[in-house]
Amino acid sequence: MEGWRIMKNSTILKITVLSLSLLNLTPNAISVALADITQSFPDTSPSTIAMILTLPSLFVIFFSSISGKLSTVISKKLLVLVGLVLFTVGGVAPAVMFSNSLIFILIMRAIMGIGLGICVPFTTGLIADFFQKDDEQTTLMGFQSSVVNIGGIVTSLLAGILAAIYWSNAFWVYGIGIIVFLLILFKLPEQTRVVIEGTQKTSLGGIVYFISFLGFLFSALTFPIFANTALLIVEQNFGNAASVGITLTFFSIAGLVAGLIFGKVMSTLNKFTGVFGTIFAGVGFLVITYASSLNMVIVGAILTGFGYSTIIPFLVVNTVINTDRSQTTFAIGILLSCLYLGQFVSPFILINIAKSTGNTSQMYTFLLCGAILIVSSIVIFLFNLKKSSALALSNK
Repeated sequence: MEGWRIMKNSTILKITVLSLSLLNLTPNAISVALADITQSFPDTSPSTIAMILTLPSLFVIFFSSISGKLSTVISKKLLVLVGLVLFTVGGVAPAVMFSNSLIFILIMRAIMGIGLGICVPFTTGLIADFFQKDDEQTTLMGFQSSVVNIGGIVTSLLAGILAAIYWSNAFWVYGIGIIVFLLILFKLPEQTRVVIEGTQKTSLGGIVYFISFLGFLFSALTFPIFANTALLIVEQNFGNAASVGITLTFFSIAGLVAGLIFGKVMSTLNKFTGVFGTIFAGVGFLVITYASSLNMVIVGAILTGFGYSTIIPFLVVNTVINTDRSQTTFAIGILLSCLYLGQFVSPFILINIAKSTGNTSQMYTFLLCGAILIVSSIVIFLFNLKKSSALALSNK
């Protein structure tokens, strides 16, 4: 009976910790309504409209680093609860207090980004805190990626349906923050603060910053799946906002599957897991580039989703492995800041490249990113052949 109670409590704790990951992809859910929002603000530049999608990332970049540092002096549970309140209020406000003011929407997106920034370091940081066994930790990191995609599935599908009624309704999907708030409030135990003996301070190694840089590049190259899919589908007359929601749902379903089998993939491929994921993402983008129907776009999204949700936990696991336990939350905050920085700068970089080449079609953007991802996978493969320790799982 006692063993069953321990197992039950462990399962509840896992569900509670993993529930926080439902939020990671939710800022991108509003992408299904970008085409409709563009039509509602015809005099607004595309880069400004893109800020509805990217602005939360800017604030996540800053506040995830701050949150990681604050966690050493403030209760992690309290930080998460404050973050969830800000996330939910900023998320649903454009639907509750609908206004034709783009400035109001951007302010609320900024508040949502602050809340998410406070929370995201703990999506994996709490796994590292509560679950110490290497195999259990790696498996849960994969599950965490799956939960991220469950959040993406639910919010993208609902946002597509709601946006088909009217685009502002899509903001209601951020009410998911209420569910997570209640779970954290009642089911997450307060942690006993770990006291590190001695006075020597630990610092992040160069490998952590290298991993974070790779995360930045990968995030920037894959962000068009969120930022440009809606525009591409409308540009090619493949469908409407609901079609975009369905496409991103399949992206998330593929990511969910990738997360569930991540532990097995990682144990089999080890350092070549990154190559594996990058190839999938690159091929997915190329399929979208030459798509002649919505079904082909969905196939490309599935391939990209599988690759995306293989790479992200791969980077997280390597960050945890190469970081002292006392610095884990901070290190993860650095990685996630770089991931969100990649998302933020991606539209601006790609728009300027498109303008400089004279080709501003959405297809060209996917072709460019797909080609770079494929070339990158080849470079990483050759590098790993020569450097046996490159991003390989090894004991500290």
